[in-house]
Amino acid sequence: MESLSLNIRYLLWREGVRRDEWAAKLADLLGSDIRRSQEILSGGVDLQPAEVALIAKAYKVAINKLRTQSLVSEEMVMNVAFLVE
Repeated sequence: MESLSLNIRYLLWREGVRRDEWAAKLADLLGSDIRRSQEILSGGVDLQPAEVALIAKAYKVAINKLRTQSLVSEEMVMNVAFLVE
């Protein structure tokens, strides 16, 4: 679950969404409330399959890759601290 939430934060960051707007952007994407998106971003909840599918489609990433692989490239390692704090 942690790698999935890190991947979501990475995708939002890569899109240029300001960190303080991540939850609102994710809520809009998923059609959910801010609290749900904050929980997702913190890794505190399991995502529903439909939520994962919406995120994968929006960012053109394979569902399995989004769930199981780190999308953070080697060049992004320096920014990991920003993504996880």
